[in-house]
Amino acid sequence: MNGPCLITGATGLLGSEFASVLRGHDTHALAKAELDVTSQDSVQKTFKTVRPKLVIHTAAYTQVDGAEENREHARRLNAESVKYLVEASREYSAKLVHFSTDQALFDGNKKGPYVETDMPNPSNYYAETKLESESYAEELDDSLILRVQWLYGSARPRFTHL
Repeated sequence: MNGPCLITGATGLLGSEFASVLRGHDTHALAKAELDVTSQDSVQKTFKTVRPKLVIHTAAYTQVDGAEENREHARRLNAESVKYLVEASREYSAKLVHFSTDQALFDGNKKGPYVETDMPNPSNYYAETKLESESYAEELDDSLILRVQWLYGSARPRFTHL
């Protein structure tokens, strides 16, 4: 790494795994209490202090069904946070790794497997917020968007239905 790394959502399943793997490097793994990614001011203050060159954004609203009832919170955490991180990353010349989903991004009407160039057609609000987050991340050169299907790690070592 050519400079500090910032990990958002550091106490979550994905963030804690990255924090563990990158321990001993110039890594700032921050939980919500230390970095509220839904606050542009909090993001700017953190970037000013950390001056990251790599941002691994793992904070997200992941309750698919809950997003329908908590639309504003889901949108702020899944989409607006990425907008703030992109703005700050551009200002500090940082690369961004953003995690999205395949959960309901496509309507399922295609005959055959989907590929990354297929046009998404979100079938729920959670997917809408994740697709919006991708549009923000795409605005930043050197961003990497990863659509993941399922996560597991030491905090949840096997696949389970929640």
